[in-house]
Amino acid sequence: MAVTVIVGTNSWITLAEADDYMDGKVEDTNWDSKTGDQKNRAIVSAFRMIYNSGKFNIPKTATAQIVKDAQSELADYLAEFYSSHKKRTALRAQGVNDFKVSKWEEKSFKDPEIPSYIVDMLDDYLQGVGGYFPTVSRDFNG
Repeated sequence: MAVTVIVGTNSWITLAEADDYMDGKVEDTNWDSKTGDQKNRAIVSAFRMIYNSGKFNIPKTATAQIVKDAQSELADYLAEFYSSHKKRTALRAQGVNDFKVSKWEEKSFKDPEIPSYIVDMLDDYLQGVGGYFPTVSRDFNG
């Protein structure tokens, strides 16, 4: 069954907006080789991962360009790497954090559900982090 992208319900972006974003990326992606339905599935899945992660406070009706860009980035990531991502998530769920095969070694990060470069894009929408409080010191004797 085909997936329909509905802005304000299951997406912050349209397929056309995602296509435009991908056209402007520096590196080549496999986005153009995907069908419209594959792209729509990646767009909706990216929305669900961000919206349901519990990390961000982003309303379904958000229109900020950075939110749209982050969703486009995650959709691209999922379109390209979903099967690998799913396997690593399953390994982490089973308690496997590090492994080595011959000379190849991999160490998992604590919470790689959403890649860190995308989390960084949504930094202004992080919730429950308590804000940033700088440390200030004064020398009253000087």
